[in-house]
Amino acid sequence: MKNYKINIGLTLILISLNVILYAQNQRKIDSLHSLLIKAKEDTCKFQLIINYLMAVNKTQPDSLYIWSQKGLDLAERLNHKNYIFRFYKMLGYSNEVKSDYNNAIFYYLKALRFAEKEKLTSNITSIYMNIANVYYLTGNTDDAIHYYTICYNEYSKNGDNLFLGRVVNNLGNISFQKNNLPKAREYYLKSLNLKIETNDKEGIAYSYNNLGLVSSGLKNHTEAVNYFMKALEIRKEIKDVKTIGITYSNIASEYFDIGDVNNAQKYANMAIKQSDIFRSEDCIIAAYLVLSKCYEKKGAFKKALEYYTKCQNLSDSIESQNKSQVSEMKKQFEKENSDNKLRLLKKEKMFQIQALNKQKQISRLIAISLFLAVCVIIVVVFYYIGKVKSNRILKKQKKEIEEKNSILNIQNVEIRNQHEEISAQRDEIEAQRDEIITQRDLVTEQKQFIEQIHEELTDSIKYALRIQNAILPSEGYIKERLNYDFFILNKPKDIVSGDFYFVEKRKHMLLIAVADCTGHGVPGAFMSMLGISFLNEIIAKENIQSAAHVLDELRQYVIQSLQQKGVISEQKDGMDIIFISINVNTNELHFAGANNPLFLIHAKTNELIEINGNKMPVAIYENMSPFTNHVISLQKGDTIYLTTDGYKDQFGGPNGKKFLTKNLKILLLENGIKSMNEQKEILNNTIENWKNNYGKKYEQTDDITVLGIKI
Repeated sequence: MKNYKINIGLTLILISLNVILYAQNQRKIDSLHSLLIKAKEDTCKFQLIINYLMAVNKTQPDSLYIWSQKGLDLAERLNHKNYIFRFYKMLGYSNEVKSDYNNAIFYYLKALRFAEKEKLTSNITSIYMNIANVYYLTGNTDDAIHYYTICYNEYSKNGDNLFLGRVVNNLGNISFQKNNLPKAREYYLKSLNLKIETNDKEGIAYSYNNLGLVSSGLKNHTEAVNYFMKALEIRKEIKDVKTIGITYSNIASEYFDIGDVNNAQKYANMAIKQSDIFRSEDCIIAAYLVLSKCYEKKGAFKKALEYYTKCQNLSDSIESQNKSQVSEMKKQFEKENSDNKLRLLKKEKMFQIQALNKQKQISRLIAISLFLAVCVIIVVVFYYIGKVKSNRILKKQKKEIEEKNSILNIQNVEIRNQHEEISAQRDEIEAQRDEIITQRDLVTEQKQFIEQIHEELTDSIKYALRIQNAILPSEGYIKERLNYDFFILNKPKDIVSGDFYFVEKRKHMLLIAVADCTGHGVPGAFMSMLGISFLNEIIAKENIQSAAHVLDELRQYVIQSLQQKGVISEQKDGMDIIFISINVNTNELHFAGANNPLFLIHAKTNELIEINGNKMPVAIYENMSPFTNHVISLQKGDTIYLTTDGYKDQFGGPNGKKFLTKNLKILLLENGIKSMNEQKEILNNTIENWKNNYGKKYEQTDDITVLGIKI
């Protein structure tokens, strides 16, 4: 409880510091922006623009681009070469921040050509570095290597070991991405030495971390642990708390690969505790996955499933949060769009009021002018009576001019209103365009993140396949126990399988089983591992008398371990199984089955016999009677087949129907005299043709397992 309060306190302090720093930086940005608006268009304004761009940096990419362009325009007007170069470079950087890498390369290359033309040699190397970094970000590794090599040669000449170390590190990253691990190791070691010379502790920690990743890729897990430990020590020293959690996670993963499960658990828990402070979901997901593997290796399958579920739920939660953020942004955009329309309507109303006021003023002026005109006419009548006609003409002309002026004034007001409305619409369209670009970039980032999570989950399932293959008996293991010719056809529907086969020998008895667990994929694989474990425990007992007795015992194990009570809403997990025992001295076979039959072909009569098991699963069921034990005498040359329902239930053929048991029996009988390897190949080719060679390709319906033994 005490540690929990400390973590909350640290989190609140960090949040407060971030808020204070953000507020201070925003005040600095506002102050610089105010100075920029007032500044004269001269060379003094350049440094103001540079300071403003440095303050804005990545927080306001649009402002970064706009003021870089304004700075470039001013520099070109004043023909200031150094600042022309700097603003080309800033335009490239602003596009790089917005992930517009094509325009970033365009402006960086313009800066490079300008520097070469004007012989600004001291600035060229930094541009090569910028271009190389963008090519690296876009995955264009060949061009990135070309420009990094140029940087390497220039920094080597200048003796700039700080930047030289960064170049060598990036070359190592490219080699690592290309899976050229020996070359990556060479670069990372060279980068480490350069960073030690410059006492760049943060860089030293990253170099040790990278060397740990390379050693892990080369399967040298002990060396990887040593490198990650060195990185962890430095990161603790410099208080780089954001990277400590992922370092713990890397150490935990390597200890697991070494086989030190206890240390793997220890560091995975430390990674979760550290990452909770900063809520690093990626680190927590990795740590959950390591804990799941550790508990699985210890045989604590329930605990392993718990952490695997936590890993899956956190991944799904991140995806759900991303979707929620997109929805919230869309609502905010619609609200802002509505507010903008209201503001435009208010402006339009204001302009209409102003136009009416102006018209009233014009009317007053006309009235005053008419009054003055009448006065003048009276004076003229008394003094210049002969000029009455001329005055009337002048009055008429004046009136026409005033009317035309009034019309022109009204037209000018309308034109201004239309211009302002068009400007407002243009601004709204530009804002909508920027919002669409932002949403597109966000969706692209989410897509990449989901693809990464999918790849990690697929890798975990492939790791589960290795575990399942290690548990299933190999063909070499089976040959040591069977003195008969045999084949095994095992075709999982997904990466891992819910089917399993079992072969053991106890004294003069061969014990063989083929089972189909509930479901397929990862759930089925978990059930298959439980089934193998239970069978090993059951056959180790001395009081097991028959095949039916084994299935009765297995059913009790399943019911107890899955805590099945028989209620209606309960998940009906279990398995269908064929179990046989063969006395190698007498060739007497005992068979018991749960839902699945045993097929036997007599060598003398070439007749196929189907021996049915009980119509109930190895699980809780409304009919819980004991399983039936069948005793059969085998003759030399007889062939027996144990199969799950995946083969007969496969959809395909010309009409898209199931293969069916009768076709399977015909297929077995037609090929029963052939060698076991030939039979396996025929069975495999037949089911593949059934799925794929009749115009439409069908997915595999279920896991398929067939085991054949010739006496």
